[in-house]
Amino acid sequence: MVQFADTRTNVQFNLPADAQVSETSPVKQVDNAFLVDGKQIALIQWKSMKVKITDFTIPRDIHHVDWLSAYARFAKLKVTDLKTLNGKDGLRFGYAKFARASNPDQKVPALLAFAGGKGYLLQGVTLNAEPLLKGIASSFNAKGAVWGQYEPKKLVQLDGKSMYFNDAFVARDIANGKRTGKLISNKAKIEDSRFIYTIKSGLNSSHQDNTQSFIDELDSAGFKRKPASNSETETSFHLLASTGVEFTGTIKSFGSYSVSAIFPALNEDPLGWLSGRYYYVNTQQSLR
Repeated sequence: MVQFADTRTNVQFNLPADAQVSETSPVKQVDNAFLVDGKQIALIQWKSMKVKITDFTIPRDIHHVDWLSAYARFAKLKVTDLKTLNGKDGLRFGYAKFARASNPDQKVPALLAFAGGKGYLLQGVTLNAEPLLKGIASSFNAKGAVWGQYEPKKLVQLDGKSMYFNDAFVARDIANGKRTGKLISNKAKIEDSRFIYTIKSGLNSSHQDNTQSFIDELDSAGFKRKPASNSETETSFHLLASTGVEFTGTIKSFGSYSVSAIFPALNEDPLGWLSGRYYYVNTQQSLR
């Protein structure tokens, strides 16, 4: 085995001794809404397998599978096999297979890591690249901030359970009889906020009733809404604010809790949507 090291990004990983590494010089720029300040740092070939590695700026904490799913939509790719994998020293990877809509059976594997204060997209160039890709991931190491540490966090507690939000967010107590909860937003004034989370505890109502309460709140705030998705425990809407800005509205019911959120729509602000999803999902996990 040989070690690949990129001093520009503090990335290190092991490769088979006979692998060929082409470091792009000058660095190939790949800059878009997802690969912000993206740079293709290497193309690696081993036997008939090829993998390319692109690093990019990611200033907020987001979930790996959300990024892969949203990136596929942006790049007009079909995505399957979405999951999270554990790597070396607690490093997490998002895993997916991508295919072009015109050739859906030709699936290439991809891995996504957040480490060293950056994002790293490892994409198979050839269909058979999975062994090389997973070999790289097994020894992938980077210094600096890791996933979950890209932005400072604020502790918010409810019913003895701990939740974490961006440190700049404002948290307030809410109560209605025996029902308690938290209202959290990214601005002091709700009407100025782009991220709003409402957590209600002590509920004995159905998800349908919880959703109706959320709809009433959306209507009161002046949003125009269209259904996006619906299940027995989760409902989402496409929202349009009076300012013309698009948002996502979603609510999840479980146990005696409901968690609702309003955050930027994916097509309006991809990073805002990913960040909004991060805290929405994490809040549910913290309360379970």
